[in-house]
Amino acid sequence: MLADLCAALITHLIRSNEPDIASQESVKKDSELVGRIHEYVAQHYREGRLSALADELGYDTSYLSAYIKRETAHTFKQLVNEERMRHAIRMLRNSQEPIYKIAQNVGISNLTQFYRRFHEYAGMTPQEYRTSPLR
Repeated sequence: MLADLCAALITHLIRSNEPDIASQESVKKDSELVGRIHEYVAQHYREGRLSALADELGYDTSYLSAYIKRETAHTFKQLVNEERMRHAIRMLRNSQEPIYKIAQNVGISNLTQFYRRFHEYAGMTPQEYRTSPLR
């Protein structure tokens, strides 16, 4: 009788923890997917396309777009643009490369668009950033 009660108790405890285990696995899977998304953006920021990422990961483009927004609070384009701006800042700090070349190197061919995005990201133009003592 005591053995039966112990077995029933153990079974109950295992079953009551199953949702937690499933939840932990889901969180781990989500974390891994977000990590893979960030890896892709870091490697493909110059030409990064959501459709290519979706193909690589085996997800529908619309689903992946909504997933990225939900999990990161940013759109895919925002993630790519932030990565581009991080690289642009590194280049502005560490080289005297012309700004139009830096724009091209980070995947933005339109210089006006580069200036606008950079200003939105850094709060100043690339030239102001380059000459700023605060950088």
